[in-house]
Amino acid sequence: MAALAQRNWLTQVLRLIPAQLHQALDAWSYRVARQRAQQRLLAGQPRKPAAPIAYKLRPWRD
Repeated sequence: MAALAQRNWLTQVLRLIPAQLHQALDAWSYRVARQRAQQRLLAGQPRKPAAPIAYKLRPWRD
């Protein structure tokens, strides 16, 4: 019952939001979802080995 009351309250608040703000929030939410989906996609791919570093040793004392 409490979840139903919260859903009705949230629905009323969302209906009072101006259309432009609602569209902006939808666009922001969509961008965040796309970024997280891209991160999940990249996390599942095997990583490339790092390029070896060519160290040039110099004498410690002159």
